[in-house]
Amino acid sequence: LYPRLNDNPAGFATSDYSLWQIEPDSARLILSPRDTNIAALSLALDRETQQRMFAQLASPRGYEGPGFKGAPIRAVVSEVRGPGWQLVVKVDERELRAPAFTAALRATIFSLAFLLGAAAIIYALWYRQDLARTRMELSLIEDRERGLRAIEVSEQRYARAMRGTTDGLWDMNMVTGEAYVSPRWREIAGIPSDSAIRSEDEFLAFIHPEDIPKQQQAMRDHLERGLPYDLELRVHPRLGLGTRWIRTRAEVERDAEGRPVWMSGAITDVTRQHLAEDALRRTDRILRVRSAVNQAL
Repeated sequence: LYPRLNDNPAGFATSDYSLWQIEPDSARLILSPRDTNIAALSLALDRETQQRMFAQLASPRGYEGPGFKGAPIRAVVSEVRGPGWQLVVKVDERELRAPAFTAALRATIFSLAFLLGAAAIIYALWYRQDLARTRMELSLIEDRERGLRAIEVSEQRYARAMRGTTDGLWDMNMVTGEAYVSPRWREIAGIPSDSAIRSEDEFLAFIHPEDIPKQQQAMRDHLERGLPYDLELRVHPRLGLGTRWIRTRAEVERDAEGRPVWMSGAITDVTRQHLAEDALRRTDRILRVRSAVNQAL
């Protein structure tokens, strides 16, 4: 029997053996574990206590609990054929759990490494997309700045052109009735800068009352018949400017369905032309009168 015990392969460094002789009313320790100093002993045990004692050892999982030294162990029992001895094999619980712990640790490390790798890949993809998005946003900002600079240059050119022209510009939203007149328009018409002109009614309020029907008829002819909107009007006398004549020209813009949506135009001061024409007419009358008087004499 001893060679069998000594030659039994043990896969654990803490594996050890004990040999028990089971009697009807006792259990005798024949061979104690090597890691203890317990000598052979005999325990008075009835059959019920023996069964309860060895039942857990004989279970598939074996006994789990403190050993002779109090350290956690796991032990199993196997009957030795012949003399009826019971061979108890034990292993320290820590070493028994070590492979499972090592495997769990390796699995945990592998999982962490996998998660870190996946996180690195996700971050790289996100960073790449974010970098592309940032570049796109910078490109849009640059395009916007270029557009703003182009608008600013265009507005400066427009302002210089307006300072050099003799016309005053105006436009009107035909849907909402909102109107706009340029500073030069106000200067030509003699309208103060603090006087509001935001609608067609306010626009008409600065026209001579006798010329309003002519203006409204010209507007209807332009919108309904497509005739040119080009006429001369007098400024309202309440402005205290005397008789001032303006020539106004405009063209309507229509939507896809042909409805008028916008009208833009310009005015020109033609007062001098009217004064010159009046002077010519007076001179002509004077000359005709003198001619008639000379013929009568």
